[in-house]
Amino acid sequence: MITNVQTSVHVQEDRLERLTKIGLTIGFGNEFTSVSLEKESKRYVLTDTGVLMVYGLQDKKLITVFVPKLQYVKKYFAVLPFALELIIRNNQKKGYYNL
Repeated sequence: MITNVQTSVHVQEDRLERLTKIGLTIGFGNEFTSVSLEKESKRYVLTDTGVLMVYGLQDKKLITVFVPKLQYVKKYFAVLPFALELIIRNNQKKGYYNL
């Protein structure tokens, strides 16, 4: 479980409803893999429930959290275990990317 996270003002003011919905439907899960992109100054964390969490590289604050579609995930993570890909596909099929 992901705990003790500092959040950006954007998350605190604009994303509380989304965070609540994700927490109540599929949960945030545990970090499965991540990639840091210096060019974007962001760290993308994919969890084992298919949630994508984006952090700032400098301040390490959580910028946003969402349930992505598979094609978005593959932009950052070229290879995924089949089981995680199935979870992401299932989230997409259920429309969770609209949370």
